[in-house]
Amino acid sequence: MNMEVRSAEKYLKAAGLGEVEIERLQGIGYFVAPASSRHHLAVDGGLAVHSMNVVDVLLEFRAFDNPRSCYVVGMLHDLVKCLCYEKHDGVWKYRDPEFPGHGSASAIIAAELGIEMSPVERAAIIWHMGSFDLQANDRGAYSAALKKFPRELVLTHAADHLAALMES
Repeated sequence: MNMEVRSAEKYLKAAGLGEVEIERLQGIGYFVAPASSRHHLAVDGGLAVHSMNVVDVLLEFRAFDNPRSCYVVGMLHDLVKCLCYEKHDGVWKYRDPEFPGHGSASAIIAAELGIEMSPVERAAIIWHMGSFDLQANDRGAYSAALKKFPRELVLTHAADHLAALMES
């Protein structure tokens, strides 16, 4: 087991996940998936590294009243990427996931894996792309979420964007 996987497991445990949930994440490729196919951390295990970077920024921002939420949101916000990339001849290639909406898809996958989230954690995952997600075309839903959790949603989007600029 490489260092990134061991570190990611510590972060996932800080999010309150147990061995069963971590094994389910391993089963969908969480620890090997890239964060992207051409941009940030387009390498084996890039998703886990990017997710840990998001946690670190969220903690620095003190984005949530409960620090555990920084771990939940940071580590689970991009779960859909486990289903979006396939490796062909040593190169990660993007493929369309089954679900529309990057954030919603990640929240659905977390729920399917039996991972419990608070309403603010779920909202932060669903809206972590801000108005750049496909589902944000429904401005009423995004505006309603922002009214309910303005600080957490804006800081999660900022943390994800900043973490995407990190190379490790």
